Amino acid sequence: MKHHPTQMRLPGAFAHRVGRSVLICLVFCSALLIQCSAGQTESSSETSEQSGPAVSPGSENQSSATQRSGPEDADRGVEVVERSGMYVYSYPETLHLEDPYENYLVKRRISDGELRDEIQALLEKEEGYTPEYTARCLPVYDYGIVIVKEENRETYLFSFRCNTMHYKEKKLWKDFSPIRARLYTLLTYQINDSTSVLIDEK
Repeated sequence: MKHHPTQMRLPGAFAHRVGRSVLICLVFCSALLIQCSAGQTESSSETSEQSGPAVSPGSENQSSATQRSGPEDADRGVEVVERSGMYVYSYPETLHLEDPYENYLVKRRISDGELRDEIQALLEKEEGYTPEYTARCLPVYDYGIVIVKEENRETYLFSFRCNTMHYKEKKLWKDFSPIRARLYTLLTYQINDSTSVLIDEK
C-alpha cells in the first residue's frame, strides 16, 4: 500500500480574501508613492520661488549705476546744437575772458529782422576797413556778436574803451572806428525784449 504526501488546499473563500488584501496593499502603496512625488514637486516649486531668479555678480552693480544716472548725466553725453541766428553777449569787466560762450552776463538772440540786418551790414562794412592796427590798451570786451550758421560760427568781440574788435575764428584784431558809434548805440539801446529773446542771464 503506497502513501502519498498530503497536499494542503486552501479553501476558496480564504484565497479570495488574501488576493483582495494584496490588491488593496498595492493600491495603497501606489497612492502613497504618488502623494510623496507630488509633495516633492511642490516643495521644489516653493524653494524656487523663494530663491528668486539667479543674479549674476555684476548685474546688481549695473542696475544701481543705471538708476543713479539721471537726466543730468544724459545731458552731458548729448551735444547741444544751438539754433541758427545772431546772438548778442554782454560781458563782465575782465582782462581774461576765458570763454566768450560761457563767461557772460546776458545772452540774447536777435528776433527783429531789421536790427539783425543793420548789425550784419555794419560788420560787412568793417570787414572792408583795413587800417594799420595799433594796440592802444589791453582790451576789456564789453559785447560779443556771434552769428550761428549751419556750417560754421562767426564770433566778434568788441572793446569800446580800446576801440578793438577781435574776430575770434580768424584770430584777427582790428580797429573798428568806422562802425564804433553806431554799433555802440545798437548794442546798448536797441537790444531789448522787443527786438530780442533772452536766452540766459547770470
